[in-house]
Amino acid sequence: MFGTLAFDFPGATAQWYFEETDFNTSDHPLGYGSGPMYFDLSSQTWIVVLERGTDSGKFLAGDLSFSNGASSCAYAYEGAAYRVTIVGSDIMGYFAASEQ
Repeated sequence: MFGTLAFDFPGATAQWYFEETDFNTSDHPLGYGSGPMYFDLSSQTWIVVLERGTDSGKFLAGDLSFSNGASSCAYAYEGAAYRVTIVGSDIMGYFAASEQ
């Protein structure tokens, strides 16, 4: 899977475009979307809600780091993609994203 992910910190939202690379076999949401993002104090991770639902939701959870370069601020976001089920959540896969 590959795509783009953009953060709007003042608006507490994220926008994305995800595309499958192996014939749409993933349960991960595809295409364009946007959703809320927030910092979870208990896990110390940034959460991006991809789909809402108590038995069908999906979200990203990971570490977001920043570094100040000479002309701009770069970021890296790494963690796991989760599927929400009636009994909790399970990992769909892992991701690493960085500013390019």
